[in-house]
Amino acid sequence: MVTVYFDSNFYVWLARELDDDIADHCIAELNALQVRHVVSLPLVQELFSSTARPAANRRLHSRVTRLAVPPLALTADFAWDALLGLGLGGVKGCDGAHGSAAP
Repeated sequence: MVTVYFDSNFYVWLARELDDDIADHCIAELNALQVRHVVSLPLVQELFSSTARPAANRRLHSRVTRLAVPPLALTADFAWDALLGLGLGGVKGCDGAHGSAAP
């Protein structure tokens, strides 16, 4: 297993890529390599900062939850499911629940 901190551009691409075959191939390759992605609060806040992209957020959620190795979460009790559809206000609420300040 290898742990990788992808920047937000990777997740934005994964959310915006409309060709399921391309996204599925990428996910399959990451799974074959047993890649564990790192998730941090700043990354999540950036990705879910807009409620104006519900289709892209759903697509991102659907795709990242197919990664075989669970993420290394730098935020306590992190789960992609809990953040789907929350928008920035919900993410800040999650941040406050863990006692850390938003950047």
